Amino acid sequence: MSLDMPPDYKYLFNDSAKQKLVLEETYTIKGRNPISVFYYDNKYSLLVYKINAQLNLSLKDLIQQDVVGKNRSRPISYNELSFPNYKFSYAWDSVPIISKIIITIYGDSLSYFTNNKNISFCYLHLSSVFIRYKEDASWDIMLQKQNIITNNIPMEIVFYKMDYGLYILVVNNLHDSGPLDKKLPRILLDQGNSN
Repeated sequence: MSLDMPPDYKYLFNDSAKQKLVLEETYTIKGRNPISVFYYDNKYSLLVYKINAQLNLSLKDLIQQDVVGKNRSRPISYNELSFPNYKFSYAWDSVPIISKIIITIYGDSLSYFTNNKNISFCYLHLSSVFIRYKEDASWDIMLQKQNIITNNIPMEIVFYKMDYGLYILVVNNLHDSGPLDKKLPRILLDQGNSN
């Protein structure tokens, strides 16, 4: 862990958001891009992770929602980052440049938005989310609420494509389980640098 922000992550946010943004920590992982956790306005937690994706593809071409959700390959080991409301787990394997993101969502109150070709986000009450990159592959990333018997967690998952990378942002409340502001992706992100 460190308190250093990856150089490209600072370009994700607009100048107004940067005034209220505090880096909590960055996890440096062999074979992967760093995972950074920020606090915004002392109200929200943001996890940021860069996915190595082919940038000549639009988000519409990259992201596919899967309704089956079976982990179709061999069992693999995961490392887990634990937060007050949810767990973020990632496979130990290194990740090559990918051309597809397959996302499986379990929860309720799901709303899915694509603002333009560079921003796509979903709002949900999280039970679990799984991400893999091929139809026959194991999950690479898992998001799960901390306690299976508690209510689902309000959360926004944002895919943001910029000139130099594709980023996933996980946004949730820092102190409570109330509703999230659905305008947050537009408030936070510097859309002048999007591809």
